[in-house]
Amino acid sequence: MAAKWSKAIGLLVGISGGCFGQITWGPQPSYLSETDDLNNQRRLHELLQQAYFTGYRVEQPRHDLAPSIMAEIASFREKAASMPSLSLAVAMAKYHFSWYKEGTSEMDTDGVDDAGNLMYNSIQFSGCNRHDLSSEAFQQRMCSARWPYTVLLFSELGREFASRYLTDQAATALEKAVAAFDEMKRLPHYAHLVHWQGPYDINFN
Repeated sequence: MAAKWSKAIGLLVGISGGCFGQITWGPQPSYLSETDDLNNQRRLHELLQQAYFTGYRVEQPRHDLAPSIMAEIASFREKAASMPSLSLAVAMAKYHFSWYKEGTSEMDTDGVDDAGNLMYNSIQFSGCNRHDLSSEAFQQRMCSARWPYTVLLFSELGREFASRYLTDQAATALEKAVAAFDEMKRLPHYAHLVHWQGPYDINFN
């Protein structure tokens, strides 16, 4: 089980490389796929990760390109409205690079909510909600990561709202988490996980 989750997270996160010289923003439209959302996600993550560590030093821990990263994510978010194959890429970009409001330790609740909605959209786009999807296809399309991430995003959002005593917003977020969890558990791929009884039972270990 641990190996399976490790593989899933590794594919979603991507592999970083050395970062030298100037960042050229992309991927350009001609390199974006209308059908392969996993490749879109990998390419966008690699781009943003390189930018994130540009100019970063242990003795000078700052991210010089943080404003540009946020602008780039916003630009891809606009594209995702008419290009569903970008939903996964933008959801994971928001998860990795804009969980907090810039320069603070405060959750960006609008961003996390949008990431959850986009991740759920990616489930529909990839067919991960299909009961007849083979186990092989389910793993290849990284469905085993998309579903838990969707539940996690809405669960943590609900927890954050509750900590701020925003009960209506907390209820809405937790309803989304429960709805996604219940839909996930109805799939045959999760039938064996009997110890997962609610959204907060999910983990990647």
